[in-house]
Amino acid sequence: MRVPGVAKARRIGSIARHRVRPSAAVLMYHRVATPPCDPWDIAVSPENFAAHLEVLASLPRVISIGELGDSLRRGHVERSVTLTFDDGYLDNLECAEPLLARHGLPATVFVTTGGLRTGGDTMWWDVVGKALLHQQSLPPSLELGRGESARTWVMPEPCHEDLARWRAEPYGRREKKRPVPDRGRVYLDVYAHLAECEARDRELQIEQLGAWADSVGVETRPGRDERTMTADEVRTLAGRDGMTIGSHTQSHPFLSRVDAGRRREELAGSKRELQEVTGEEVVDFSYPNGDVPTTGAEEVARAGFATACTSRGAAAFPGQSPLAIPRLIVRDWEQERFARWLWQWGHG
Repeated sequence: MRVPGVAKARRIGSIARHRVRPSAAVLMYHRVATPPCDPWDIAVSPENFAAHLEVLASLPRVISIGELGDSLRRGHVERSVTLTFDDGYLDNLECAEPLLARHGLPATVFVTTGGLRTGGDTMWWDVVGKALLHQQSLPPSLELGRGESARTWVMPEPCHEDLARWRAEPYGRREKKRPVPDRGRVYLDVYAHLAECEARDRELQIEQLGAWADSVGVETRPGRDERTMTADEVRTLAGRDGMTIGSHTQSHPFLSRVDAGRRREELAGSKRELQEVTGEEVVDFSYPNGDVPTTGAEEVARAGFATACTSRGAAAFPGQSPLAIPRLIVRDWEQERFARWLWQWGHG
């Protein structure tokens, strides 16, 4: 039974705890861009990101993930903020870094290494969004896979809602009350199906999906600004003041769903590849999909990482393991809302 006022009281208690007790807020960004489709709400516009940095530049301590890891190992945390980016999109170099440099703020970019030597990579979920979330008509059915493992979806016509603005993970009471459009339901089911696939099988099915959409003139090939960075671009970013490169595995798997041998190669392989590209030791890691295996901390430590970031939405307090650092995902908020949100976590 829902008791009136309990949720509000908990929020007030949480705000009071973070205002009184020093903690570290590790911010999780992904893209600084305005993509045509963003169902997981991971992109922040350049204008709003610049506004966020104005707020962050006014704070007394903005530190690197390495500095935070050192503090956690000592069992001591000062009130501070850390900026991180997941995936390694090109806009991290071309848009985010110049804005960070303007304010002298450090950041860590966790790079998925699959596209380093292939001219950049397209994240598979971006292809799924471009194929399905729009107002154009599509073929009546979609089939992915081969043989007994093939899956088929009946494709609904687009509704009146702007599917490019639909969010798979709504936040706020108003957004959560909105019904999921029919094509949004198909998107979520296709996403869940592909997330369960092995990397090579998923690549083949993404090719199927692209050809299927292309048959009716729906473009799924990425533009230049929609891909991840190449080796040369990562090397350039690593050479910029205040920027640190970390690992986000090779192929962005759900680590708990692959075997131990595959996890070792995803961790060690990505670390090795990034060190070859940057010429620097890579000691920071971010779990893709926020998926932390039961033995994740031990495996990350054996691979030679000193810090590892999760996607658990919380601040870091003394006693927190540096190999399971929680983070707070940042949305595409205007400055006032971002400042208010940050204040609730004890900063500003």
